[in-house]
Amino acid sequence: MAKNTGLEECLTVGLDVFLDAQPGKNNSPRFPGRIRGGGVEKYILLGVNRGARAPSTRRGEKCVVRFMYEGEVWGFTAAFGEPAAPSEFPLIQIHWPREVARIQVRKHERVPIQIPCTLHLEDDSTEACTICDISGGGCSLIASCDIAVSATVHLSFRMPDGGQVSRRPIIIRNRRSDPSGANCYGCQFQEEKEEDRGIELFVARKKAMDRGEAAPHPQLLVLSRNDEDVQIAQQALSESPYQAVAATGILDLGYRLHTCNAVGILICDEQKELSAIEIFPLIQQSQGMEEIPLFLYGGGAGMHDQAMSMGASMCLEHLSNAQDIFPHLPEIESPPTPDEAPDDKSAEESLSSEPEDNDASSEESEVAPDMNGEEDGDDVSDDDDDDDDDDDEINLG
Repeated sequence: MAKNTGLEECLTVGLDVFLDAQPGKNNSPRFPGRIRGGGVEKYILLGVNRGARAPSTRRGEKCVVRFMYEGEVWGFTAAFGEPAAPSEFPLIQIHWPREVARIQVRKHERVPIQIPCTLHLEDDSTEACTICDISGGGCSLIASCDIAVSATVHLSFRMPDGGQVSRRPIIIRNRRSDPSGANCYGCQFQEEKEEDRGIELFVARKKAMDRGEAAPHPQLLVLSRNDEDVQIAQQALSESPYQAVAATGILDLGYRLHTCNAVGILICDEQKELSAIEIFPLIQQSQGMEEIPLFLYGGGAGMHDQAMSMGASMCLEHLSNAQDIFPHLPEIESPPTPDEAPDDKSAEESLSSEPEDNDASSEESEVAPDMNGEEDGDDVSDDDDDDDDDDDEINLG
């Protein structure tokens, strides 16, 4: 019998999920879908989103389901049930999982980071400062100005993955001085906003990378309806530090942009949900994605002209020429070689949800606020839920 995982509380009808129908396989496609029903501790029914092709399933074969819920990235391995009957909108039956893996990114999960930022003070003046750690619920920052505890100010900064946060209201929860004499503030974000999800996904990806569960090497997303395209791209990139990663649709593309180290996007001329040309402004107008290089492959001269006018960095006649885009990609410092890249299969199948070791935590981390504005001395060691997840092995990236 499945142990109590809390899964029944979050698997509500309509919840957006991603289905990996072939976990462990290199570049396994992720199918965007939604929860359509089920029976608690018996089975789950998934429906693939309109326009996305449904995976082929066999009873008893394993799959992985991932989703975001209330500031946590959830994932579980389960077995397919009876294959779906042919229909325009087939339902996929999955047996109820025995265990669930979670990465907390709100109350207990934060990552050390160095981000220059701007404080907008109550008298309308501004102050340059530095964020030294961040979570979905708050951050710690170092500033030379004096701010009273409980004061509300505003913060602007750009995340390392490009996500822009503008004049975000924060409340000062605690304050101390570091050895250099600068003020260290523990801050809590106010007014939940859409940008929180981007921060949370960044934190989850960074945590996975720190644990060795995600590849740090740069990745090129391949947005295509053809499963073979990512293999063609990877072959063209075989002598480079880049890895080709499949994006099966617009929703999957958005998820991967926030959860992998993407440095560019290769867009096939043939798309299902939107035309390739319509996709260009959609990406460019997304928060934090304005600067990512976009490339069109396939199509004729007329489509290439349209793509270049819409901001494409380059157009390719065929994906086998993907190496031609290298001059348009950002420079990489000390890139890993292909031989150093971690085994994709082991990364796909493993996610340790053990709480991290905090013995080496610095004094500064002890004053960073959690979502409740409390000091961080008990922040990770109090996470009782992790005891149930120690044996879960699911990669949430």
